[in-house]
Amino acid sequence: MKFKLLILLLFFCVANCFATNTNTRYKVWTKDISNTEISVLTCSPGDQIYSIFGHTAVRVCNPNIGLDAVVNYGLFDFNQDSFVFRFVKGETDYSCGAEHFSSFLYSYAWRGSGVKGTVLDLNDDEKERIIRVLTHDLKPENSEYRYNFVYNNCATKIRDIIKFAYSGKYESLVPSEYTFREIIGKYAENYPWYMFSFDICLGGKEYNTLMTPEEAQFLPEHLDKAINNSLIGRDGEEFKSKTRQEIHLMPKEKEIEKTLFTPMVMACILLLLSIINLFFGKKCRIASNIYSGTILLTYTLIGVIVTFLMFFSEHPFTSANVNICIFNPLLIIPFVGLMIKEKKKYLRIINVVFILLAVFFILYSFTFWGCVNHAFIPFALVLIIELGVYLQ
Repeated sequence: MKFKLLILLLFFCVANCFATNTNTRYKVWTKDISNTEISVLTCSPGDQIYSIFGHTAVRVCNPNIGLDAVVNYGLFDFNQDSFVFRFVKGETDYSCGAEHFSSFLYSYAWRGSGVKGTVLDLNDDEKERIIRVLTHDLKPENSEYRYNFVYNNCATKIRDIIKFAYSGKYESLVPSEYTFREIIGKYAENYPWYMFSFDICLGGKEYNTLMTPEEAQFLPEHLDKAINNSLIGRDGEEFKSKTRQEIHLMPKEKEIEKTLFTPMVMACILLLLSIINLFFGKKCRIASNIYSGTILLTYTLIGVIVTFLMFFSEHPFTSANVNICIFNPLLIIPFVGLMIKEKKKYLRIINVVFILLAVFFILYSFTFWGCVNHAFIPFALVLIIELGVYLQ
């Protein structure tokens, strides 16, 4: 009987911790606040495209009152109306939610990810500020926010809350050494097709700019490093934050299956086929036109995506994308030209223009070697050759 009462009491405490009434939640979470610990949870990267950068959440824990909650800013719903279209446009809404720590931990154990916590160096007033923000954001009317891959995600939301807790004085002592493209590349180095996709879509100048220490914290692991090596302000003084790290879940060892069929391999195969087409295409004009048409149509479709992202997407780094020089929707004109037996003068001129753009892209790639995916160079050569086949 006593055991049953204990279970009911425990259930009542947990239910209170996750009560939908925000005022109730705030009162529970701030009760006995001196014994409350607030920590930042950092989840190790997974192998899916949405998880290769890891994840960040906040844990609010006070065993004295049966409180162990995780606030997560990374919730989204695939069933939202036009989810994929809105995601491409950069108009995806993420939301904030709470769950019990054990439930959160179980979900990452199931994925094979590791979870570590960094207990923040906070006084009672700073804890209260964080809880005030968390409980505000958990209100149904405040829970949704406009997600941005770099500037407004699960990690940056928590970074900003920590800055607010320290009255705006929170400075990373970890220097920034990488551009956005370089740091993304470090996470995607075992996934060449992911990186190839990133480099096609995110070709803007800002993509290759050096990050500030604060900007680098859009990545969960970099936020964790910054928290453990940060300068905070309190009572008019500045000093290094005293944090404590806890390992909650060790990541499972995974064998990275490296594919031999990388974008560079594919580009080189296409380049070889294009060279063959250049010298022997006249012997079988139908096969030559089918191959050239497939290349031009593929480049056109990729160009539609690049153009859409440049002009209509809110995603960062998509504007002024130099990849438009080789992946261009107007390549549909040379594609249609293949179906015209007579080689029109204006089609020749258009082909020459695209050849010059591709040559410019290659020169740009060698000039700014670290700013472009190297597989794009043979892809540019393929385009030059296929446009040149028409001019023969």
